[in-house]
Amino acid sequence: MKMEHTKHFILVHSSGHGAWCWYKLATLLNSTGHNVTTLDLPASGINQTQQQQLHSFSDYAEPLFEFLGSLQPKEKGILVGHSMGGPVI
Repeated sequence: MKMEHTKHFILVHSSGHGAWCWYKLATLLNSTGHNVTTLDLPASGINQTQQQQLHSFSDYAEPLFEFLGSLQPKEKGILVGHSMGGPVI
């Protein structure tokens, strides 16, 4: 059951981390009824892309672009970035 004020948080990690670094915050937000998406950027977490395959900053941000493109037209999300995740968002 969704809460009336449910928000969708999209959490973007720092370099050298992965989606795993958000586990405490994601768990807390989920437990209060919010929707949470954590992404693994290239060469991080379970993302198999190798660093030498990245030729631009856009390549690095591609998982976020793809996810945002998959949202419904009127769906809103709150982007949260940690360190290097800030420039990505």
